[in-house]
Amino acid sequence: MSSEIEHRPYVLPAVIEPLVRRHAGDAAFYWAQHDSSAHSCRLDLARLLHFDRLLQAHLDGLEVAGATGWQLAFEELARWRGPGEVFVCAYLALAAGDGERLREVWLQLQLDPERGLRGLISALAWVGTEQALPWVSHWLEASQNSALQVAALRTAALGGATLLKTAQVAFEPQCQNEDARVRAAAARLGARLPRRLAQPVLLKLLEDVDPVVRAEAAIALGGQEAAAPPVLWQVCAEWIGRCAELDGWDRFQAERRLARWLRHLGGQLPPGHVALPRLLEQLPPRLGLLLALHHADPAHLPWVAAQMTAPETSRLAGWVWSALSGVQLEPAGLTLPPRLPDEETEQPVSLAVEDQDAGLPEPDPAAVQAWMAMHQASLPTWAPGLLGRALTPDILQQMLTGAPQALRWIAARRLGRPFFNNRAPALRQFALLHKLSASAGASS
Repeated sequence: MSSEIEHRPYVLPAVIEPLVRRHAGDAAFYWAQHDSSAHSCRLDLARLLHFDRLLQAHLDGLEVAGATGWQLAFEELARWRGPGEVFVCAYLALAAGDGERLREVWLQLQLDPERGLRGLISALAWVGTEQALPWVSHWLEASQNSALQVAALRTAALGGATLLKTAQVAFEPQCQNEDARVRAAAARLGARLPRRLAQPVLLKLLEDVDPVVRAEAAIALGGQEAAAPPVLWQVCAEWIGRCAELDGWDRFQAERRLARWLRHLGGQLPPGHVALPRLLEQLPPRLGLLLALHHADPAHLPWVAAQMTAPETSRLAGWVWSALSGVQLEPAGLTLPPRLPDEETEQPVSLAVEDQDAGLPEPDPAAVQAWMAMHQASLPTWAPGLLGRALTPDILQQMLTGAPQALRWIAARRLGRPFFNNRAPALRQFALLHKLSASAGASS
């Protein structure tokens, strides 16, 4: 017998399970980054494209892993049941055209549909019309499940002409659905439909018994319909008290909804609205800052500056102040010096800030007040205005291309049609911007 060691080539397994499981977890993580990006103070379209490429790379890795990729992604869904895990599994099922897998996703999702439904809607929007259309059509025509009807209506509201045409037939009947969640989703769809068709139905929904339905109808009608802003204002005022009574996940969801309504309310109200200062004082400060930003009236600058004194709002207030005034804090010398580490722990001094504020400069409230007193005459007075400029169509188009996501969202809503979704995949946004630019060049 030979004493020599037999050398055999090492053959890598076809699928490396730890790597595939990492794909599943990272895909859910990067989806969450994308999903939360629409109102980011720091993320722009170029950075969003970077996140999207990472997300797609992990999704591709799961697809290449075949059955193992699906199995490990589904294990993550069964464990966490979060919207990110729902998105990943729904995307894999939709991309493969596998109805059985999509049914398995639904069985998990219905255990907590309020939490995970946005993941399903996002997956339907992500894969595109060809894969989403059969399911949207089926759920609108044949499904008796309210959550699936909501998913179909919300997906159609985010989609192009084909999805809108398919869902248009269901619009009026679904606005009369006994489930308020379906009526609210139908109202969202109404914002994308021809005004002659949607307006009479939406006006009736302004009197709906459910406040969420009334709010969504008011948003869909927009500020051009005189009856809409007062209804949206009233619902927001009532919802403030509702949020205060909740805690945990329920409060998070309620405040998320209120934030959405306030963004739209800010865009609907005319400049100089006499009652707006009172509403700003009634709101939690962070939500008040959000309303002031979307109202885009520099008259709110003193109130915004006053919010810089509280640690939990200082950085966001500084950013909103810059967005309204056009004055950047750091170049103007209006920031505090970096905090020194705590001597006992050698850790940086902790600040009570939200995740979305991370990386924003910390303003110096006294310096900002002094600067405002000295430069009062040079502060912008026109409204609406952002970044120190009036919101003309040209300025809004520039913001849509190069500003942070929070300002791009405002620009998209103030530009009006064509509908522009700054939460869509970045490549799709770039393609639409190119199309809009070419169309503007051809018409000039």
